Amino acid sequence: LRQFQFTFLLAPASETEAVAMENIVKTLKYHAAPAIGVTRFVMDVPSVFDIKFYYSPVGGGYTLNPHLPKLDTCVCERVDVDYPAPGSEFSTFYTGHPVSCMITLVFKEMSVIEKALVLQGY
Repeated sequence: LRQFQFTFLLAPASETEAVAMENIVKTLKYHAAPAIGVTRFVMDVPSVFDIKFYYSPVGGGYTLNPHLPKLDTCVCERVDVDYPAPGSEFSTFYTGHPVSCMITLVFKEMSVIEKALVLQGY
């Protein structure tokens, strides 16, 4: 199964954006976690993701980018958050919210991509 890693630098410019950053991190961690089933012996799978790459061609709008691979349905295996972002000094807003973080998301496809799918752009 193929694995993909995406890394993002989040650097809020205000306290309002810092709260949004905190909510983004919490939401991603929530959707990457499994749920304990009713019997407590079975775990439900984490949320699934359908990731697509778009670009904005001349003339506007957005279209699927044919130069990047297609991804099949994925699960988020890992969410790593570094406070502060690498190369930064730790600092916070007056409320204690960090002024930056580096978030790394690791996704794994749920199906095997075989040769015929590779020829289709996967």
